[in-house]
Amino acid sequence: MKKFLLKTLISFSLIYIFLVFFIYSNQRSLMYFPPSEIISDSAAREILDGIDSIEVVTEDGVTLKAYMKPPSNDSKPIILFFHGNGSLALHSVNQFRPLLAEGYGILFAEYRGYGGNAGRPSEEGLYADAAAYIEYLNTKYPKKRTILYGQSLGSAVAVDIASKNPDRFSQLILEVPFDSALRVADKTYPFIPLKEILMRDKFESDKKIQNILIPKLFLIAGQDYVVGTDSGHRLYDLAHHPKFIHFYPEAEHHTIFSFDAISDISRFLATHK
Repeated sequence: MKKFLLKTLISFSLIYIFLVFFIYSNQRSLMYFPPSEIISDSAAREILDGIDSIEVVTEDGVTLKAYMKPPSNDSKPIILFFHGNGSLALHSVNQFRPLLAEGYGILFAEYRGYGGNAGRPSEEGLYADAAAYIEYLNTKYPKKRTILYGQSLGSAVAVDIASKNPDRFSQLILEVPFDSALRVADKTYPFIPLKEILMRDKFESDKKIQNILIPKLFLIAGQDYVVGTDSGHRLYDLAHHPKFIHFYPEAEHHTIFSFDAISDISRFLATHK
């Protein structure tokens, strides 16, 4: 009986060690989910009339293709939009149509490894991608008021670049954000120890949000089973004023716009410049 229990314990231990090793070795494949879809220029124009394709080159030499709808006139600001994990930037066009109708310009930033772009996503890679889009805007629209918008995974990208460029942006909008990827991993993989050491991409927005002093809007879904509702609330609590929050009790991670989130965004943009 003792031998049987010992063999069983050893077997379970080996399985557990293998599982932890597998997750550690494949963590980026388990973390990022780029769609296989590639949107052509003609398809992009069908999605949004008047949209332009742009190219930027990152500091580490990755060429990225993205799309931008310029502002309707010189007085209208630009929204720099960073999308969530399992989508492409242009998948979010419909949620922005009311703002586009008001004349806002939007740069639909696309990441490495997404939408046919070269490279593989990583935390530092996404930050480098963001820096390249900022450089593009600085060159083409040097005096244009720019608003940062981060959706889910993109919220961590937006927080990072806002913390590094404190005087570049006028407002920050965070849609279903999370405080750190470590906490999300705790929720998804509670049986994995030492995540602080094992995780390569931590996206620790909780350590950066206090450095951002521009007006901030947090959009939190009450039924968020992807990053968790508490995660966004924790990030909000850590942020300095001016900060504003809208909580949608019935919304899921991808459905806050079904609960008129666009009206809350429009009011924030008009009121807290």
